[in-house]
Amino acid sequence: DVVGGQLFADIGGSIGYKQWVEAALVVPVALYQHGEGMADDSKPAVAGLGDIRLDLKLNLLGKDKSLFGLAIVPRFTFPTATDGYLGDESVTVTPRLVLDLKLPRALLALNVEYTYRKAAELRGTTLDQEFGIHLGANVMVLEHKLYALGELKTATNIKKFYSESATNAMELLLGVRMRPWAFTKQRSAKDNLRIDVGGAGGLMKGIGVPLWRVFVMAAYSPVKLGPQDSDKDGIIDPKDKCPQQPEDPDNWKDLDGCPEWDNDADGISDSADQ
Repeated sequence: DVVGGQLFADIGGSIGYKQWVEAALVVPVALYQHGEGMADDSKPAVAGLGDIRLDLKLNLLGKDKSLFGLAIVPRFTFPTATDGYLGDESVTVTPRLVLDLKLPRALLALNVEYTYRKAAELRGTTLDQEFGIHLGANVMVLEHKLYALGELKTATNIKKFYSESATNAMELLLGVRMRPWAFTKQRSAKDNLRIDVGGAGGLMKGIGVPLWRVFVMAAYSPVKLGPQDSDKDGIIDPKDKCPQQPEDPDNWKDLDGCPEWDNDADGISDSADQ
């Protein structure tokens, strides 16, 4: 194999503004790779830096509670790789159109993309502009705690369009997403930590398609949490005189957060008082 295997660590972060604009920067680092390399070239370096990626996202339609979402997500990669087997020789530009459907317990997404890159030759095959489609699903298994993930993605040389096997790619990814601290009863900022674990396998044998791969991802969103409402009565704890007992809405002192069992203080509970 030209490249027999790679171990990557992607380090990145993102920032957004009011759910409409987002930017993400990812720095991929190859911790280890091995392979035979090209006959007329050196073998892959043991480790190195990959091409830095920049994603920009502009939401055109839909917020959290909208049924449909539509966004433009251009991706840029920059030739920062320290080894020829870790990236492209020039800048690549990939404009993507993302359409999603938000269901009560699932998110379905369709991505259509076009990648422009400087043409390069690899073992008699020309690698240049590509067309790609991604189909994804995120299904809630346990309420805000555990999700099932699935993605099918395919790409091909736009000039040959699936007519040359070496330029065709298809991969199926399956995994799970967990929010570890959501399994505890106490709500905290740790709820914003999520962990993804999964694997993927190549369904076509195009150049660059792995036979299989596994991944683990941890992400944290430092979002400020609002005041907690422990008894779920609609009155936040700082204003609730009885934060562990829900208010009984009966038009009598309903704003203090405490249940009143005997509104007229005659010693007979309201449920039995005529």
